[in-house]
Amino acid sequence: MISFTQFVAIDWSGAQYPQKTGAIAVAICDVKHKNIKAISPKYAGFSGSQWSRHNIMDFIILLSQQSERTLIGIDCNFGYARSIGVRQFGPDYNFKTLWSAVEQTCCQNKDGLNNDFYAKAFWTHPHYKDDFWVQGKQNGFKLHRRETEKACHKAGFGYPESPFKLIGPKQVGKGGLAGMRVAYHLQKHRSHNISFWPFEANKIQTTKVVITEIYPRLYLRMAGHGNSKITELEILQTSLKDFNATIEHMDHLNDHQSDAIIAAAGMRFLCRDADRQNSFFCPQNLDVKTAQTEGWIFGVP
Repeated sequence: MISFTQFVAIDWSGAQYPQKTGAIAVAICDVKHKNIKAISPKYAGFSGSQWSRHNIMDFIILLSQQSERTLIGIDCNFGYARSIGVRQFGPDYNFKTLWSAVEQTCCQNKDGLNNDFYAKAFWTHPHYKDDFWVQGKQNGFKLHRRETEKACHKAGFGYPESPFKLIGPKQVGKGGLAGMRVAYHLQKHRSHNISFWPFEANKIQTTKVVITEIYPRLYLRMAGHGNSKITELEILQTSLKDFNATIEHMDHLNDHQSDAIIAAAGMRFLCRDADRQNSFFCPQNLDVKTAQTEGWIFGVP
C-alpha cells in the first residue's frame, strides 16, 4: 500500500441528478511535490467544468492506463454492515454479491438505466427497502454499524454516517450505492489494472490503480481542524501544513474541493509514514470476513 507515486481524492455524490455538478470534486498530487491540485474534467480531456459520475469512471480508467501507480480515495462506502448483508444474501456473500445485486436491480429499472449510476431502484426494492431509513423519525430503526465506523469513532476521528441512513444533509448511503455501481463496472471491464482495497488485498501489488474508501473528516481532524467545513483558502493552507502540503491560489473554494484536497494530502502523508504504516494498512479489526464484506476506511487505525 505504500508504493504509489500518485494520489487522487474524490468527494462524491449519490444525488439523483449529479451530472456535471459541483458536488463532486477531485484533487490530485504526487510523491515528489508538495502541491495539491483541485482539477476539473478538462484535466482529463473531458468537456465542461464540473464532474459527473460517468466522468469519474472514465478518469479512473485513464489513470489505470498510465505508468504511474495511483491510490484513489473516494468518499463513499463500497460495503455495508455484514449483519445486513447476511440477512439479504446469506452467510457466504461477499462484496461481489452486493455490487452485482445493486447493479442488476438498478439496470433493470428505467430510473437506473441512463441516470449516471443513480441507485434508487435498489433501496426502494421490496427485498432491500426495510434495511434503509428513508423518511420520518428514526422511531426505533437500528442503524447497523461497520467495524471501520466503530474503529473510526474509537480513534477520535468522528462517527461516519451509517450507509443505511438515506435522509438528511449528511447522508452518505445513496453515494455508497452509486459507488458500488461504478465499482461493478470498473471490476467487470478493467479488473486486470484496477483493484479495491481491502476487498482485493491479493491484487493491490499488481494493479496500476488501487481504489479505497475515504472519510475526509478524518483528515481534517488529523490536521487539527475539527469538524467544520473549510471554504477559505487561508484556513485550508494552514491545515495542509500538517501534511507537508500546499496548494496554489484558487479564485473560488467550496467545501467539496477542500474535502478532496485535504484527503489527497492526507492519503499521501499516511503512505509515507513508515513509523505508523502497520496501524493504517493492517488495522487490528480488519479480519478476512470484514475485508470481504464491509470494507474499510483508509486511514482508520
